[in-house]
Parts: sequence; C-alpha cells; structure tokens
Amino acid sequence: AKISYWPFIRQRIIKIYPAFILAILAWVIVEGWIKTGGELLGPLKILYWGLDGVLLKLTLLSNFIPGQALNPVGPWWFIPFIFQFYIIFPFLLFCFTKWNTLALVMITSCSIILSTLLSGKIGELNIYYTVIGHLPEFCLGIYLASNDKIKINPLILILSLALFILGNFYEVFWYVNHISFLILLLALFSYITPLIKSNYILKNILLFLGALSMELFLVNAFLRTPFIDWAMASNSELMAIVLCTLSFFASIFVALILSKSEKLLIKKLFPKK
Repeated sequence: AKISYWPFIRQRIIKIYPAFILAILAWVIVEGWIKTGGELLGPLKILYWGLDGVLLKLTLLSNFIPGQALNPVGPWWFIPFIFQFYIIFPFLLFCFTKWNTLALVMITSCSIILSTLLSGKIGELNIYYTVIGHLPEFCLGIYLASNDKIKINPLILILSLALFILGNFYEVFWYVNHISFLILLLALFSYITPLIKSNYILKNILLFLGALSMELFLVNAFLRTPFIDWAMASNSELMAIVLCTLSFFASIFVALILSKSEKLLIKKLFPKK
C-alpha cells in the first residue's frame, strides 16, 4: 500500500492533538481543584507549574530529554513516542515493501543489539522512551498486518516463553522481553478472541471501551492518583477495591465527555468539504 506522507501525518495530528489538548485542560482542572483545595486560580497554578512538561509533550520532544519523559503526567510519555512512530512508519513500510521480511528482521536485530550494547540508554536518555527500543514490536505489527492468516509455531511460543522467563532473571535477556511478551500476548488473544466474540455482553463492553481507549488512557493517567492516595490512606483491602471501581467508572465518565468534546472540536476545526 502506498502512503502519501503528509496526509498520513496530518490525519494522525487530527486524531491525537484535539484529544490530548482537551485532556490537558481536564488535567489542570482536576489537579488544580485537588492540589490547591478548590482555589479559583488552582488550574492556572497547575498549568504554570507543569508548563515545561506540557510544552515538551506538545512539541513531541519530551522523551528525548533526560528527566522529562514522565513530566507532567507519567503515562503521557506515550504521546510523543507513538507520534514519532507515525513519522517513521512510511519509511518502515517502504523497507518492507522493497525488501520484504528481511528488512523487518534486520531492523529488529539492529534495535535489540543496539539496546543491549548500550544497556538501554544513550547517556541519560532511556531508549525505551523512544521508538528505537520498540522497533521490534512495530516490525512484528507490520509483518502480521501484511498476512491474512498467521499460524504461530509452537516452537516460537516455547522460545518466547523461555526468553521472557530468562529476561526476568538475567539482564542480557531482558532486552528481548518486550517482543517475547508481545508474542505470548498475541497467542493468548488469538485463543480467547473467539470466546469473547461468542459472548454478546462481554464483546460489546470491550468494543465500547475500545472506542474510548485513547481518551481513557489520557484521563486515567491523572484521575487515578487521588483514588490511589485514598486507598493507601484507608489501609483497607475492601476500600481499595471500592475506590478502584470508582476510579474505573470516573475515568469512563470523563473519557466520554472528552470523546464528545473532541468530536465537536474536530468538526469545528476541520469541517468536511
């Protein structure tokens, strides 16, 4: 498949940026209310205190700057990371189209070897906050997407399981843990997917959550913090379960608001001709 580079990137910007900007607004409101005890100017204070981290996230540079990948909200490191993948995806696809599976094997090998030799870091920069450390997973995704039917060889599963176990005890094997665990996870889902599809309620719940996945990811990152604090303060397993459940539904509620707002924003900013 041929990809027009700039239209491809533009569609990703439209997909990610409106939701991310709205999530930032939700974050400053929630954090501003919690950390300042409901002060009127609380959200502005939170934005001011975290402005460097926000700007670096919006410019997609934070994960290349030591100490900034997890600011201002830890899981948001994924935003510049995934966007950097979108930037190089047409190149990876070109290599695959030209040299087939060999290209993906070579890219995967280079990524693992580089990560191993550098112990996962370039100076103070964590490779695993960038696309460099996760090229094997992307290459596997491209390979699987190009095949209609995939049969997983049992020997590959055994090898993946062995490497994953070893990676939890020996550092040298840890550098293949991402790809080995992904293979195991894909094998598991290939088994349980038919079971999910046969269960109407479970299937629709997962489809509903899947449609909200990006928004849930963005808001859960900061909404869960107060619930975790309350659970730890309660020192009760039952209360921890209750608060975990409340956190889950609070995230869904805010994610729904974010999703609706995002659609309205996109409609205003990028009207269809």
